[in-house]
Amino acid sequence: MNDEEKDDGEMWEGYRQERREKKASNLEYSTQLIEEWAMEHKVTIMHFNGGVHLRIGTRWDFWPSTGKYLDRTTGKYKRGVRELIRDMERV
Repeated sequence: MNDEEKDDGEMWEGYRQERREKKASNLEYSTQLIEEWAMEHKVTIMHFNGGVHLRIGTRWDFWPSTGKYLDRTTGKYKRGVRELIRDMERV
């Protein structure tokens, strides 16, 4: 393995580590926002897979580490915790 290959490998490992840290940060922040909203609106949340997947009420599935969510009534996926909160407040 030459120096250039080592540099590429180190670069990609650094990138992967940054992504893991960002997802962990998103998981914590987004879960906190959703839990605060749910308490305020008296909506139940079920946690799956160690909190990686949340079911909010019976309508919404949310993956806080990526921000992806599903409206189970329409089958449509969207992204963003703030967008999810806006959608939940519209119904």
